[in-house]
Amino acid sequence: MDLRQRIKDANDLPLTPVECPTWDCTIYVRTMKGSERDDFEHFASKATRKKDNRGLKLELVMLTACDETGALLFLPEDREWLPTKSAVELDRIANASLAANGFSDKDVEQLEKN
Repeated sequence: MDLRQRIKDANDLPLTPVECPTWDCTIYVRTMKGSERDDFEHFASKATRKKDNRGLKLELVMLTACDETGALLFLPEDREWLPTKSAVELDRIANASLAANGFSDKDVEQLEKN
């Protein structure tokens, strides 16, 4: 098998378990695909320009929270109620996603500044 095919066939989107004690469950965060990372960075860039990062963590959770098979947990309409859930749990998921997706400390600092 040539190198191009090996890359194409690689299972490079691992799942990371996240214990959510308040919700009494384990969820997973998945590594974003390149296009999803681009979409998230675009969303973050717009928030930075507006100096308003509300919804940034929610967007990250929506893009990466999944079940043990990698199926996303939340649907677009869940943006209505998900922000009313525990900030502790949402932060736990968002932080796990940041780590799983290779965001650097500098990236996180930039997001937190705005």
